[in-house]
Amino acid sequence: MAKSRTEIFVNGVNDVEIRELTSGGAGTTYTDVGHVKKVVIADAPDMVESKNSAGEFINDQVGADNTRFVVTLMQASKAVIDILRGARGKFYDVYMRANLPNGNIQEIVMAPVKLMPKVGLDFGASTERDVEMEIVCLKPKAGHTRAPVDYNNNAADGPYYYVLIETATTPKGLPSDTVGTVYTAVM
Repeated sequence: MAKSRTEIFVNGVNDVEIRELTSGGAGTTYTDVGHVKKVVIADAPDMVESKNSAGEFINDQVGADNTRFVVTLMQASKAVIDILRGARGKFYDVYMRANLPNGNIQEIVMAPVKLMPKVGLDFGASTERDVEMEIVCLKPKAGHTRAPVDYNNNAADGPYYYVLIETATTPKGLPSDTVGTVYTAVM
């Protein structure tokens, strides 16, 4: 592919939307946890090195997957912090959207995940008060269908930790399936 500035820069990620996954849940509503300053995606499996009897490196193999999204939120209100502190030990469905300079829109859906809030607030004049949230992606138990179908996770090589789609100009938006349906499919 040729170098393209419209594919290099991201105009910004909008908000992060979450909803708790519960067995039998009928709700479809997401909670907006805040506007995103930046997202770092760490989607790299652990590597297992093989060495011969002389200690020379001869091979490496893919080990366990370890997919994490580190999200820096631009708000640090008590409401946002309370949402994140209350997330410990629970499973979630997460939706994020990013606007690209070429007009396209990337959307990411992740389920199941666990949220690891990292509240470290700076108090001082002219300081930005960001809150960092680490999203730990867990392997869905099986491939599954979502609503809309663009978020289906039925890869031939097993379900992925997250689904990333890119569309031109019109986002697909939040998934509309119920909490209970997603819980049954992925847990």
